[in-house]
Amino acid sequence: VYAEASAAEPSEEALAAARARILYTDIMFVLFTSGSTGVPKGVTMQHRAAIPYAEWGSEKFALDEHTVFAQQVPLYFVASCFEIFHTLRNGCTTYLVSKEAFSFPALLMNFLQEKKINFVVLVPSVMCMVANFGALEEMRADYLKTVIFGGEAMPAKQMNQWRRAYPDVDFYNIYGLTETLDDSIYFYVDRDMDETEPMPIGRSCEHMDFFLTDDDGRRIPTTEAGTIGEICARGPSLAAGYYKDPAMTARVFVQDPENDAYPDVVFHTGDLARYNTRGEIVYICRKDFQIKHMGNRIELGEIEAAASALAGVERCCCLYNGERDLIVLFYAGEAETGAVLPALRHALPDYMVPNRLCPMEELPLNFNGKVDRAKLKEML
Repeated sequence: VYAEASAAEPSEEALAAARARILYTDIMFVLFTSGSTGVPKGVTMQHRAAIPYAEWGSEKFALDEHTVFAQQVPLYFVASCFEIFHTLRNGCTTYLVSKEAFSFPALLMNFLQEKKINFVVLVPSVMCMVANFGALEEMRADYLKTVIFGGEAMPAKQMNQWRRAYPDVDFYNIYGLTETLDDSIYFYVDRDMDETEPMPIGRSCEHMDFFLTDDDGRRIPTTEAGTIGEICARGPSLAAGYYKDPAMTARVFVQDPENDAYPDVVFHTGDLARYNTRGEIVYICRKDFQIKHMGNRIELGEIEAAASALAGVERCCCLYNGERDLIVLFYAGEAETGAVLPALRHALPDYMVPNRLCPMEELPLNFNGKVDRAKLKEML
């Protein structure tokens, strides 16, 4: 089909007729994502979602024809929309990074330097790999001005290493989902982070409204620091729903319970977070990663944050074995298990200390460059 379409002569008449029928509310694309469940979901995104998203990014980061992107995120992943849409909107230059290049720190840093990249979007696993292998000290990417990262938690330890190596570069922690057209909450890393605390994901991008809700769907005030709630969203960049799945759509795209005057859709992300004392949102974990252990409710993300701060722990992932009621911590790094456990006992309540430690040479990554939790679950 592609070969036939490529060989055919374009019909200006047919193109004009097609353009005349396009509406702001028509579906721009359907992107299938498994999310944390492993069950494919087709997210339907309308044309109207892209405009405010592209306008926000263009203004926020002052993008223009001098911006040079390195496209590290695979094109089938929603995070790739950032470079695609903003390149088209602003006449930027985008270079595609090969899978081999972002799998090896030296190759990635060489690529950034050779192509004079000044803006890059990375997953934290790649940034940690660069920091852990000493590439920040040994190699330079002198043209960098802005680094955006997201898709999973970024350990403060490696973030501080990047900031020390590139004090003049702006770093942003970004949170977003396929259902919100990627970037929707951002945190400008304007300070060294406490390595014992999770890094904030920040506040809503100006074109969207993100907030935390309790079990009844009521908003949690930003002044209630520490109260855990579900991240919810409303705004123009919400998806229209799931492709041919009205039941799933109805479960997570719901009427705002605080608005009984007119239709006002709120998307429930399934992610847990809290506000810190600055009013910034701090991501904790998926609802699926919240467990009941020894009579206590535990967010596995809190254990990962404590473990990530330990000396000799380069990357970690905490999982729960429900059949045996065991908390299992997988980690990569030089730290000995005999040192990790006492340190975690000092940092965490007794009921949160992992029952089993699994040191590894490196944690497996999935095709998006994130820690492959599904593969680790097979090892439980």
